[in-house]
This record gives sequence, C-alpha cells and structure tokens, in this order.
Amino acid sequence: MLQGCAKALGISALALVLATCAFLSGFAYSSVLRPGTGAAPIIALPVPGSAPVASAPPEFGVFWEAWNVIRTSFYGKIPNVKPMSYAAIRGVLKTLGDQHTVFLEPRNTAAEAEQLRGDFQGIGAYINLDKDQFVITAPIPGSPAEKAGILAGDIILKVGDKDVKGLTLDELVALIRGPRGSKVSLTIFRTTKPDPVVIEVARDIINLPSVISKMQDDNIGYVRLTIFGEKSKTEVADAINTLKRQGAKALVFDLRGNPGGYLTTAIDVAGQFIKDGPVAYERGKDGNEREFRATGNGAWMDGPLVVLIDKGSASASEIVSGAIQDRKRAILLGDTSFGKGSVQAVHQLSDKSSVHITIAEWLTPNKRQISGTGLTPDMSIPMSADDVKRGVDTQLEAALKYLKENK
Repeated sequence: MLQGCAKALGISALALVLATCAFLSGFAYSSVLRPGTGAAPIIALPVPGSAPVASAPPEFGVFWEAWNVIRTSFYGKIPNVKPMSYAAIRGVLKTLGDQHTVFLEPRNTAAEAEQLRGDFQGIGAYINLDKDQFVITAPIPGSPAEKAGILAGDIILKVGDKDVKGLTLDELVALIRGPRGSKVSLTIFRTTKPDPVVIEVARDIINLPSVISKMQDDNIGYVRLTIFGEKSKTEVADAINTLKRQGAKALVFDLRGNPGGYLTTAIDVAGQFIKDGPVAYERGKDGNEREFRATGNGAWMDGPLVVLIDKGSASASEIVSGAIQDRKRAILLGDTSFGKGSVQAVHQLSDKSSVHITIAEWLTPNKRQISGTGLTPDMSIPMSADDVKRGVDTQLEAALKYLKENK
C-alpha cells in the first residue's frame, strides 16, 4: 500500500526487544504504523505539502504561565529547553492512556528507519544489558566487530574514554554507532585475560538479512523471518524458492520473536502463502473499514505449512498469522501471540523527532480483534525456561513432527 508517496509500516514490541537484546543500531520499535496525513514519514520519502499548525486551545495558556514562572523564578539552573520540551510532549501523550502513542527523539527516529531498511552504520554486534553489565552476545558474522576480534561474552567497560557504568542501553548504543569509516575504541573485560583489553573497530555499513532458512530432514524447509523490513518480501520468496529447488515438500514458517515491520510487507508476505482475498482490515475511529488483500502470486501457495508464533510475535507478525489461521491455510503452533491490534500514524516533526499516534485498529479476515488477547495457536506447545537453557526447541520439533505425519 502507498499513501501519498509514503510506505505504510507496522511495528511492535519495543519493550520486549529493548529489555533483552539490541542491535548496535540503537533502536527497536513498537506498533503498527503508517505516515500521518501531511506529515513526512520516518522513511525519507517525500510527502507533498505540510499540515498547518493548529491554534493552541485557550487552556494551553496556563502552561505558558507556568513556564514563565519557572523561567523567571527557579533558583537552580534551568536545563536545556529541548529536553524539557520533549518531556512536555511525553507528558501530554501519557495523559491519552495509550501505550502505543509515543514520542521518538531524532536519534531513535533515524535508527527505527535504519532497522527497517535492513542496514545501519556501526560495528555489527549484538549487545545485552545483564546485571548492570553490557555484554556482547555475539558479533555479526563478517562484521567489523568480528574482524577486530570482539568475542561473545566480552563485557564493555568503556567506549573511547567514557566509562559506561550507569548508562542505559540506548545511551551505550549511541556512543558506539557512527558513520562508515570512522573508528571507535572499546575497553572490554574478557574472562580469559587478567587485564582489560582495548580494541579499535572501524565502523561500516552492516547489512542484516531478515530471513534465515535451511533444509530439515524429510524434505521439510524452514524459513524464519525476524522483521518485516523493506527487503523481506524478496528475501522470503527467494528463501522459499531456494528450498523448493533443494527438494522441500513442506515448510515451517517461523515468526517467533518477530516484533513487526512494514504493513505493506506483511500483506506481501501473507500473499506468499494465501492465493487471494482479504488479509486484514483497518477500522478507523469513524467505523469505516479498509480491506487489504493478497495478490495471489506467492511462492508457497499450496504446500503443507506450519507457522510458529510465541509471545514475541506481534503486530505485522499477527497480521500474517491471523490471515493464515482465518483462511485455514495452515495451523499456528507455539504460544499465544503478543496481542497488538492498533494502528499508529507517524508524524515527523521539524527537528526530525516523531510522534506515533493511534488512529485505528486492525482486524483479521474474520474481523477478530486481537488487542490484549493475541492469537491462540491451533497447537499450544509452550517453551519452558529449561528448554531454552538446554537449547531444545520443542516448538520446532513439534512442527516438524506434525508435517512428517500429515504431509
């Protein structure tokens, strides 16, 4: 779907991603999004014209009264005005009582766009905040971090000359990210070394394919989609076609932990499995509904299929899963999904910050609402903490067993 000249997008599970593991791209995102009327989208595509600034209601006069009292009377040092204005915006949005109506500062707005594009400029590693320590989970294969000798388990102590103790994950990422060709030094602690080690890394453009695929036993193909980004439609189709050439007769499509991405990509990915007809509906505040349909030209339209979902499958993942379940194309297997069924319009502000405003809800082809409830899998197969610790994927094993017995 194109609105004006801007792609629509669907995003979810900010808290889930930030609380566990972050790319050194600096941001993970939340909600089903599409650009607002007259506002520049977060992806740099032009939208003609701009919306006029609405006149402030008279009640806002008391805000300026309070601001003038602060400015003229406060005994201490008044902070920079910009963070105060950002705090005011967040305060106003909080009164709406909607966790998905949010404000993003310029840095996070840009990082959101990078992540959906599938590339960013940095060192190329995964990082996790664990017990107040910033731990490298793994360097991305072939990345500058890997080439410089960064290892999984390394603990970051300093970025340049700055001690990272007390920083947030987002603040750390902002220090490490930077333009291609520039360099950053990391002081790390490694359990195999008695003293900290300083490693200099040259930043570069990091490409992050959104699809992982491989052949399983019994001619069953496996495709995992990690995000609904710009390139995901092509990557999913290419992966499926490659598996078909390798002899795949059945397919597992894994959407676990996928927080979402572009709404247009969600419709296109659903179309890889559904021949035609509705994929989702968008219902506005006026009650009117807009239908999104499959194009009917997919890579896996008839073959046996199982879709894996869990509590981290959100937003665009739920659009695809809900369509496949309602259209009875395949079974869903795993845990109940996240439950994100609202739509946000993205408005970029003059300083390249942005506000995401809830404007509608989306429904499955059978007009089901999933906000707060999620999608219930046809086969409920929970993953225990012990399974995860032992590296045993009981959900994938169940999907493979189902396909072997039913294909």
